[in-house]
Amino acid sequence: MGLKPTKIRSVMQPGQLTNITELGYGSIPMLEDNVARYEIDGNPKTPDYRLHKMLFQSYKKVLQRTGVDRIYNSFEDFCEECQEIHAIGNKLMLEAARINPDVAGIGVHALTDGDWVIGAGLLDIFGEPKKPYYTAKQIFANCYIAIRTKKANVYAGEPLQIALTTVNDEAAFSARITVEIQTDQGETVWAAKLLANVTEGIHELDAIEVDTSGWDGGYAIRVQLERDGKVIVENSYIVYAVKEERTRISDSRTVAVVETSPQLSGYLQSRNVNVVSFEPGLNTDIPVLVAAIPEEDGELFIRLQDWVSRGGKAIFLKMPSVSTQITRSGIHVAELAAGPIFPFALKLTPVRGFWNPANHVIMEHPIFFGLPSNCMMGQTYQNVYALTGILEPATDWIAGCILYDWYRGSKHRMNYLGLTEAYDAAEIIVVPHGSGNYVLSTLRLTENLGKDPIADAIVSNMIAWIV
Repeated sequence: MGLKPTKIRSVMQPGQLTNITELGYGSIPMLEDNVARYEIDGNPKTPDYRLHKMLFQSYKKVLQRTGVDRIYNSFEDFCEECQEIHAIGNKLMLEAARINPDVAGIGVHALTDGDWVIGAGLLDIFGEPKKPYYTAKQIFANCYIAIRTKKANVYAGEPLQIALTTVNDEAAFSARITVEIQTDQGETVWAAKLLANVTEGIHELDAIEVDTSGWDGGYAIRVQLERDGKVIVENSYIVYAVKEERTRISDSRTVAVVETSPQLSGYLQSRNVNVVSFEPGLNTDIPVLVAAIPEEDGELFIRLQDWVSRGGKAIFLKMPSVSTQITRSGIHVAELAAGPIFPFALKLTPVRGFWNPANHVIMEHPIFFGLPSNCMMGQTYQNVYALTGILEPATDWIAGCILYDWYRGSKHRMNYLGLTEAYDAAEIIVVPHGSGNYVLSTLRLTENLGKDPIADAIVSNMIAWIV
């Protein structure tokens, strides 16, 4: 084709169409059903049989140990929500390619779960469709309408900007488009009917702006496209609105902050919070929020340890930066011994999903008051979900991730060991120390304060709960 090679495998040139591969996320299949089918027809010596059974058994243990099994009526329900996350993730990626005129084609990873690559498939290893299969089928129909918003989460009262894009592989036609916005209870809060000429190819309709005053919670944007009086395309998209009361912090509140830049203190002061610096003589009724861990200031954290032991409460919104090493079990781990920063050992691990899912689960707790909980983190939490989890201290968690890995970085192990067992890593925990407590959080909160109302609401709830 006359393209110049680059140092990476991808070759993209201005003015030329691009083919994208591999694209997609992952989810566990219906493992209980899969294992039952294997026990009837399968060969227990094959990697796929062995790994499906290992995943099923280890997931069951993790759900029971963490208490997540109390959230779901059955293991099947857990699998279904996992597949829903996969379907939404794939939808956003596939849709972006579908409405981009510079994309010539895509390769989805993968069509079918198989061998040790268990999770990526649109179908399970027995050819049964998972939820993302139906999403792909919907997006690549001859006619499709995409719904996009400028922001997934809005502060109630700010305008919600909606973009609608049609894709049509056939001749142009006239259509009626109905747009409705509904609450979780199905109440319609806004509706409009549009007349559009659905041209051949990709066509962006006029932008829609909706007033969100009085909104609070999740809202579904539902679109129907009618041709000759018949609905031929339907789609929906979820947005979340947070009213001001959920992000408010008491005007009389005093909070101590440890940071290297004024990002956190500036935000708190804009919310009329009295911000002070941490000192050893600080009243233990005042919470300390740690937004940065300067490595050269070990003495500060030694004094903080003593303060916590006397009844103080320290909320760590940042974890130390420690490099990870792959363990024999296939899990990447970063270790920090007990010392100046914490009076306990800390083990961290990446919790970023790939073709193997990383399902972030939230327990019902005051920290998530007014927000979705007792569920997996969906797109509402897209800006704040954790990239790092806590393996130790091992304790009950308020939010955490359930995942498995695949010996990435150890190519000689990838073919015969395949997957690791399912395991969990905490994302918010409480660690007692003396008469006080450490609250450790790996959510990405500080960088999203004032930008995403979900981050604002979580920090507001944390402060209200800890005192």
